[in-house]
Amino acid sequence: MTIMAENRNTTGTKFDISKEIDELRYVQQMYQNQYYILSQQLDELTAVYAGAANTKEILGSMQSLKGKESLIPAGSGFYATGKVSDDKNVLVPIGASYTISMSIESAKALLDKRSARYTKEIEKLTAAKRNAEKSINEISYRLNELVQHT
Repeated sequence: MTIMAENRNTTGTKFDISKEIDELRYVQQMYQNQYYILSQQLDELTAVYAGAANTKEILGSMQSLKGKESLIPAGSGFYATGKVSDDKNVLVPIGASYTISMSIESAKALLDKRSARYTKEIEKLTAAKRNAEKSINEISYRLNELVQHT
């Protein structure tokens, strides 16, 4: 964003300045909306990343769960009580409501790959959010300049 560098209409008519203020407020609102959406996406992805880390930790303790009662997620916050009978394999979601059986080690490797992908996406979203914030600040600065000259 090059709002500050442009220095448009500083000696223009009151109508030109008013028009520029309206345009800048509109663009600022667009960046604020973008910032809000990016913040939501970042929060969601961070929660998914934390869930993957938690799952990997649980997979590491699967052998200690064999034969013990455990809570099994049944969806929508409901759980059933059950016993872990297989401490070597887990069912892994692969998309479209399909799961496949994988060894614990293969599941951990898959989680590592997913976590790496999540990390890259978190970095991209963070950079985009910073850019939106920078643009908002530049526009705010320019708006303050214009308002002082009216």
